[in-house]
Amino acid sequence: MKGHKTGLADWKMIKWLREQIPKEVVMFANGNILGREDIDHCLGETGVDGVMSAEGNLYDPAIFATPPPIGQEGREYWRGRDGKGGYRMDAVFRRYMDILYRYVLEVPGPERKPLYLPSDPESDIIPKVEPGPKQENERKRGVLDVDSGDAPPKKKQKGEKKEKTQNPNFLAMQPHLFHLLRALVSKHHNVRDALAKCRSGDIVAFENVLQMVEVACKEGIKEYEATDGKSWEEELARDIRINAVPQSETKNGSDEIVDERYESSVETVKACKRPWWIVQPYVRPLPKEAYANGALTLGKKDKRKLEMEEKKEKKDSVIPKGHVEIETSAGKGEKVEVAKEGLVCG
Repeated sequence: MKGHKTGLADWKMIKWLREQIPKEVVMFANGNILGREDIDHCLGETGVDGVMSAEGNLYDPAIFATPPPIGQEGREYWRGRDGKGGYRMDAVFRRYMDILYRYVLEVPGPERKPLYLPSDPESDIIPKVEPGPKQENERKRGVLDVDSGDAPPKKKQKGEKKEKTQNPNFLAMQPHLFHLLRALVSKHHNVRDALAKCRSGDIVAFENVLQMVEVACKEGIKEYEATDGKSWEEELARDIRINAVPQSETKNGSDEIVDERYESSVETVKACKRPWWIVQPYVRPLPKEAYANGALTLGKKDKRKLEMEEKKEKKDSVIPKGHVEIETSAGKGEKVEVAKEGLVCG
């Protein structure tokens, strides 16, 4: 079970297990944790001792953090006009880098300007980060690569030997950051391309990606404030409407929804989707949606099952159904179902 086949966790089943297993056995629930509010909800629904999060925590490392009170957001937390918010991507990215500097490289991180707030005066463009003395020594030993993330990798010279870092903290950086920045890089392709060019251990290149993220977050927040939140509301409505059903379920390829009863993850997206400069969970389309959109390929067994279900639905749809009439007998009305022609009873 991976990708679109993960499905949704059944909290009722977890609750049933909790009721069958002795109370002294510690139980954790895992699944459907998309935000901080889901933790208390899950504990209340299941009665377990604790809650785990895997994919949700990967996309939103602040998923277990308690939001600050209204009016005390500071520079790391953003809250919109509707009261919903989350930790800013540039703030979480900064913390990620600071942890690596302190505990992995064991060097002080670079000095950075405070994160942008709409109340701040206009400032100059953030200067490009250059490696410090200790980082330069690391580069000479082949641990760090200070090439810019904006340029393609240099062609390897014949006979050149370069030590590759095997530190798991560096090897996991790029894939982890693609999860963390998913909402942002889907809109800002320059950030996506720069991150794709980063190599393991190339701290300066990752630092430059951080600066690009800070600029993108600043632009997004400025536009939100300038339009009184309308820019994000329009973008959210457009994304939800386009992704609500596959194109095969629309009229003439337009984004007009034909069947509102279509099983969709769109309601979940509405509930937890935040502006792209906020860390947030990734809601996977349901298997039926993924298959219709071509994102999921079914095996022979699943295809046969789907074909059988479609045949059954088609067969049921052609069977004529009865209708209800009211017959009057001795002054009393009684509802009687009358079969249509062609319907076999008994």
